[in-house]
Amino acid sequence: MPNNHKFTDRSTDWHWTEAEVSIDMILRKNPGVKRIRNKLKEKKRKQKYSLV
Repeated sequence: MPNNHKFTDRSTDWHWTEAEVSIDMILRKNPGVKRIRNKLKEKKRKQKYSLV
């Protein structure tokens, strides 16, 4: 039977734990991480407009 995504086992779905969520929130507030995230967003935005 081919691999059909509609019938995959949902019990193995990945989810964030509370610790991972809190670490992610701390990192988002870090100025260095903010700069990197902003650069990536800007790069993505430029690529989007270059395709138009």
